[in-house]
Amino acid sequence: TKKTDERIFKPNFGISAYWGEVSDRTGGCYTSSIENMKNDIEIWKAHGVDEVVIPLHIGYNETFNDIFLAENLETIKQGCQEIINNRLKIACIKVHVMHLSSNDVSSIGENDFINKYSNMIQNICESLRTYNIEYFIPFNEVSWIYNNNSRKSFTLNVIDICKSYGYKVSISTAGAEENFTMSTDIHNSLDAISINYYQPISAKNIIKNVDGYNSWKGSNILNFAQYFKNKYPNKEFIVSETGVNDYKQALISPELSFGTERNEGIYQDIYLNGVFNYLN
Repeated sequence: TKKTDERIFKPNFGISAYWGEVSDRTGGCYTSSIENMKNDIEIWKAHGVDEVVIPLHIGYNETFNDIFLAENLETIKQGCQEIINNRLKIACIKVHVMHLSSNDVSSIGENDFINKYSNMIQNICESLRTYNIEYFIPFNEVSWIYNNNSRKSFTLNVIDICKSYGYKVSISTAGAEENFTMSTDIHNSLDAISINYYQPISAKNIIKNVDGYNSWKGSNILNFAQYFKNKYPNKEFIVSETGVNDYKQALISPELSFGTERNEGIYQDIYLNGVFNYLN
């Protein structure tokens, strides 16, 4: 994936800056150190990465019956500045929820949840507005929000908040199917159709690069892309997540990435060769 004229994969190649996480349902969380962020960026540069996606995580603290942001935004801002100083692009802020479900919303109270989530998104938008970030994804794989008709107005309002700060906005779904049931009103308000897509490769004893390519070739992802491009010709179609850990077993179900023994990148190479050569 080196940045050369001969690079096979012509679209931009991005990586996720996983710099924080919610670890439990009692407020446990962490933010990476600026030293670790700098080390990550040096590795990304060496591998020819074009752009960086920064996930942020909203969790639920059952002790206080409240939601919270895992990451320290001041530290994240330092990481953003380091990315820019190294001439990489911050493509997107992508908000995940962890240890938070629709049942927890019932405990918090619908109106309180909506107000707190909306205010949290607005605070993130405000804090990161100076870093020339193109996209903001306020919902990632939370169909119980964006595909729940009673929360459509909430979804549309959050999209409007992000747009008011100058971001393009999308929602990243778990696979393409959730987009088929998403409200047309929500689709029309978005700048892109984004899907997190993990293609199973093989459970064979011996797996080669050709298996990775053939598995992707047998997928429906380009059919999905063409369908949505035809339906919304002025919107981008983005694969917002894909990848696998370096375990042979993980090629059976890459989104779970289970396994015990790493293999010096062999199985990631098989997976990513399929991604690059097919989606190119």
